[in-house]
Amino acid sequence: MYSCQVKTIYDTYETRYLHLQVLNPVRPILESGKSSKPLVVELTSPLRLECDVDGTPVPKIVFLKDGIPMVPEEGSNRVQLNRTTLIFEYLRDKDSGMYECHAENKMGRIEKYWNVEIREGEVRKMDFLRTMQQRNLTKLYIDLNNPYLTMNIQKQRSGYVDYLAGQGPPDECAPAVPDTLMV
Repeated sequence: MYSCQVKTIYDTYETRYLHLQVLNPVRPILESGKSSKPLVVELTSPLRLECDVDGTPVPKIVFLKDGIPMVPEEGSNRVQLNRTTLIFEYLRDKDSGMYECHAENKMGRIEKYWNVEIREGEVRKMDFLRTMQQRNLTKLYIDLNNPYLTMNIQKQRSGYVDYLAGQGPPDECAPAVPDTLMV
């Protein structure tokens, strides 16, 4: 226990106490074991690589792919990287390779490996791209129309009747969204 005592400008004394706990340093330890696991994952599937490491001081963790440090793609959430986890929202062919987790502190270093193989799944590449485009269009539609939809809900709750909305669907369908995919 440490204490610090000072004399104030009012000629009184103030004391503060500090409890200091010194921890023994511990080299990094992988909680799930050091095994290198081959992973076969379907194209377009999500993937989560955990580097569940412990140590004192807290180890610095670096993820690598084929020996090169991982950096999330700029302007995309497809690959996310936090302190202990590398997350792919979906995989591409180029994501296959050897992934490494290096954890290091002043007491030592430990590594974990995953050999990731991408397998063409039930979903073909073109179908996947169309699905992703549809998700983006749906999200864009909701984002653009959310204020209008919210206003209509508020009007309905207040008892307002929109006579045009009560006429039902139109006789003809709206034209389909043009297919803008270029592969």
